[in-house]
Amino acid sequence: MLRFLYDKLLKNTTGVIESTQLYYILQKKPSVNLKSFSRKVHSEISERENSVVSLFRTYGFTETEISGLISRRPELLSSYNPNKALKPKLEFFNSIGVSSSDLVKILSADPTVLERSLKNQIIPSYQFLKSILDTDASVIATIKRSSWVLRNDLRKYIDPNVALLRDHGVPESRISSYLKTQPRAFIQIPKRFRPIVEVVKEMGFDPSKNSFVNAILVLTGNSKSTWERKLEVYRKWGWSDDEILLAFKKRPDCMASSEKKINQVMDFLINKMGWNASYVSRCPMVVLSSLENWTIPRCLVVQLLLSKGLIKKGFSLSSMIEMPKKRFLSNFVTKYQIKFPELLNLYEGKAASVELATQSQGLDCIKNL
Repeated sequence: MLRFLYDKLLKNTTGVIESTQLYYILQKKPSVNLKSFSRKVHSEISERENSVVSLFRTYGFTETEISGLISRRPELLSSYNPNKALKPKLEFFNSIGVSSSDLVKILSADPTVLERSLKNQIIPSYQFLKSILDTDASVIATIKRSSWVLRNDLRKYIDPNVALLRDHGVPESRISSYLKTQPRAFIQIPKRFRPIVEVVKEMGFDPSKNSFVNAILVLTGNSKSTWERKLEVYRKWGWSDDEILLAFKKRPDCMASSEKKINQVMDFLINKMGWNASYVSRCPMVVLSSLENWTIPRCLVVQLLLSKGLIKKGFSLSSMIEMPKKRFLSNFVTKYQIKFPELLNLYEGKAASVELATQSQGLDCIKNL
């Protein structure tokens, strides 16, 4: 009977009371007036809910944003005193310069931040980050990039990893820059982070250069199995291990691209353009560029101009891909529009049909550049 009354009362509440707590109350006070108790519960819940909602409104949250926040963490309504547990955290973020719009974005993306202790987690994390990044603006930028920094023991993870980079001669300005833009890469177990740094050093990367930290970030972002799969993809398309290493040293991000993206780029350049794998390996930037919006339009324009004899050989795939857009348009599109009016449409992907060189002709024109 007691369990039946408990179930019935629970269904008549808003559902935010913990079932075990309510069952405990009924066990301790079996003579409680259920209707009176239910009204009291609803009253307390309603008052607390209104206070929480009102508090978020005060800090710039819209009704939709509040609804989204509560739907993800309903305990914010039921388990936290708005004035004692929530307001001090919101006031703290406001005090260090987090704007209302940024606060909404941070908490909407990760409402669990509000469940962390202000004294024992949020403030120590802020103080640690500021000791490295110097300014509140930089700390806020880091938090916006990854709220993980407010939910982890930074002295346990980031502190030893940053110290290791310093020991290897990475400039302080570079450490700060990467911590601000890629904070999650630093939240690594030191036992995993140290071997990665050592491997990067053994590969010949210079700690004073951006590529050193870039390589570390790429390696921390790939599991061993993912790394091996990507190596196999490049090997499948004809790259030797030496060519893969050289490409990685030129552009570590080439190992950050997905296996699907690597396959698509290689298929276009090797199968459709007719270029050999070794030639493509000299330009790892091509794996990072947008295939549809960058690489294909440029290749088609250059292929056409070569086949028509409007330009001469002598430039590399790297120079073509890495050339700034404005310069490429000036050198290869605008310059020849009078002789070939449809060139801009070809570049923009608007040409319905353009007389292009065949694949074999394209190979003859381009493969020996």
